[in-house]
Amino acid sequence: MKDFDVDVGRSEALRVIGKFRSNPDVARMIVRSAVIIGKADGNFDASEKRAVEMIARELGINPAEFLS
Repeated sequence: MKDFDVDVGRSEALRVIGKFRSNPDVARMIVRSAVIIGKADGNFDASEKRAVEMIARELGINPAEFLS
């Protein structure tokens, strides 16, 4: 089995997510979904918030709208 490179995986995921930048409704739904997933265990920790920030920025959305 090949080793998984986290940075390559992150870059690829953000590249795919970025395709929805031109559709604000879908972009916001993606960020909201990421927040819901991050909070699912009752602990929305710093690494999960950073992931939401990266996703929001990739979509051209201010992360503060979802992290306040």
